[in-house]
Amino acid sequence: GGKLLDYFKNKNTDSGAVDGASDDSMDGTSAKLNGLQRCQSALIQVSWEAFLAVIICVLAVQSSNPTIFFCGIWLGCLVLFTTTSGVNGVLLWSVEPKNRAMSMGFSVLILHAFGDVPSPIIIGYIDDTWKDPKFTMSITSMWLVVCIVTWFTAYSTIKFNWWDVKKTRQSKNSTEKPLLGLRG
Repeated sequence: GGKLLDYFKNKNTDSGAVDGASDDSMDGTSAKLNGLQRCQSALIQVSWEAFLAVIICVLAVQSSNPTIFFCGIWLGCLVLFTTTSGVNGVLLWSVEPKNRAMSMGFSVLILHAFGDVPSPIIIGYIDDTWKDPKFTMSITSMWLVVCIVTWFTAYSTIKFNWWDVKKTRQSKNSTEKPLLGLRG
């Protein structure tokens, strides 16, 4: 995940910043635009990785061969875990540096509150209701579609409003309110 993120970050960065340079070394607007470009790359990366993980997991669940099942679930989880670097990158690049610790903490809270806590109860309810382990595992894997849609929507929001962001960079003295509060 991290290698792909570095590749796409370097490919899409046009600000002239040296790779590894901190956002603090650029002016405010350039740093924010660079952060949005990084977010855009990371969001498309995690969308594709999660999509691939869903396909692998659903196909593995449908197999009656235990070796194919366990290898498929292992591979699907491995692909899914590669999204961690992209998600963390988006969380860090989309907020001001002084709010980054809070964004990471809030992310962990949300993940546990809406993921780890209710998921065993919901999965147990689905299994008790339909009494079909393949169906239960398939539905569990398909929940990732919500992540894919959410990440791709965030990517599209940045992509389709990109002209407004560049316009903000070119006219810092504009009276128009910039996209996402990007006034430098």
